[in-house]
Amino acid sequence: MMKTSTTKRIGMAIVMLFVCAFTFAEDLHLDFKKNPMGWIDGRNKMALNTDYTYKDIVFTVTKMDGGYRTYIQGGYLTINSFNQFKLKALNGKRIKKVAFQIRIADDYVLETDDKRFPVKENSKYFYHEWDEAKAEIVFTNTSRLTEVIVSDIFITLEGGETPVVPEPEVPTTTVTYDFNKLNPAWNVESVVNDPFNKNNGKIEDNHKLIQDGVVLTPSNVSKTEYIRVLENILTIPATSGITLEAPAGKTIAKVEFVLASSRSNLKVSGTDTELEAIRKTVTHKVDAQKVSFEAVAGKAQITKINVVLKDGTPTGITTVRETQQNDKRVYNLNGVAVGTVEQLSTLPKGVYIINGTKVLVH
Repeated sequence: MMKTSTTKRIGMAIVMLFVCAFTFAEDLHLDFKKNPMGWIDGRNKMALNTDYTYKDIVFTVTKMDGGYRTYIQGGYLTINSFNQFKLKALNGKRIKKVAFQIRIADDYVLETDDKRFPVKENSKYFYHEWDEAKAEIVFTNTSRLTEVIVSDIFITLEGGETPVVPEPEVPTTTVTYDFNKLNPAWNVESVVNDPFNKNNGKIEDNHKLIQDGVVLTPSNVSKTEYIRVLENILTIPATSGITLEAPAGKTIAKVEFVLASSRSNLKVSGTDTELEAIRKTVTHKVDAQKVSFEAVAGKAQITKINVVLKDGTPTGITTVRETQQNDKRVYNLNGVAVGTVEQLSTLPKGVYIINGTKVLVH
């Protein structure tokens, strides 16, 4: 009887030690069997650079390596080699600890810009605590030819006591290029696809398509085929592309392409990753006066382009160089103290919060 009682006590002690080691897991739990962020289940379903939010955390896939994707399927998050994803805290909170529970023990490694997350030997967990909590953390799967398959992510958050002033709402307008309804002002005609004539209907490089102040400029890089409107579809051959430029005083916040096929064949110029199509739609968020795209692997076929514009200078921001406040601490937009009022002129250009008021340092 005594032996049984001792065995039970030892067993309970082991369980308690295990629970204590992961008490921080109770702060925020991403259980992929419950799909907390509402991802579409299946390969190649997760969108690149799209924010998925659960409580006070945002999950974003920031890089996909070629045909190897990050996706959720069957209750597991699969992160392929050299893919990246970002965890970002909301509501003035910061990330203090992160733990991953994986499907099987293997030679996995996740890295951030300052830490490596090798799996503990013969374990299905790997985790780390930062000395200073972070507003966001980017993870990269550096395991060569090895998927990291995760069932759960546990996150401990700090802060939230410093109120973060919300971003002022900036009015937006949408400008649409609809190639099913060609604007006569573009002076562009739709031609019939003739496999023996790849030059008819060519849009010259110096021919600008202006729609409500937005300028679309073609760039015919391909030497064998040209940018044309074929049967009311803007057709861009591989290596050629277009540039979209906002009118003065505006910036481009988002570009949405409606495609004629399920494959996008589009990338942002200067990058290597093809933009992913979701239900024949490609969305690219940007904050610039000008952005360029080019076709890859064949040709891009576009039926409509929606360009979302916003004012170039956000409203509701006070421009200051020095100020006197009761609270002399200066916070960034994530609620992290970055200095004092006396140090304001030495901080990098940007938006800060002082005494609950948003200010712009330039």
